[in-house]
Amino acid sequence: MNYPFYCPKCGYKEIITMSMKEYVGEGHMCPECGEEMKREIESMVCRSIDKTGDFYRSFN
Repeated sequence: MNYPFYCPKCGYKEIITMSMKEYVGEGHMCPECGEEMKREIESMVCRSIDKTGDFYRSFN
């Protein structure tokens, strides 16, 4: 999956690709200024995340 991160200090943006099992939201450092990058929350709005590895099923 692609996870967009941004640097709150200098504004640098980067998309980090990793599997859901490998994902950690901390420890990604900005290559421009060295500040810790934050996850861009706006990209998650109106999305559901399924960490079970199965497709979502709806039974009416």
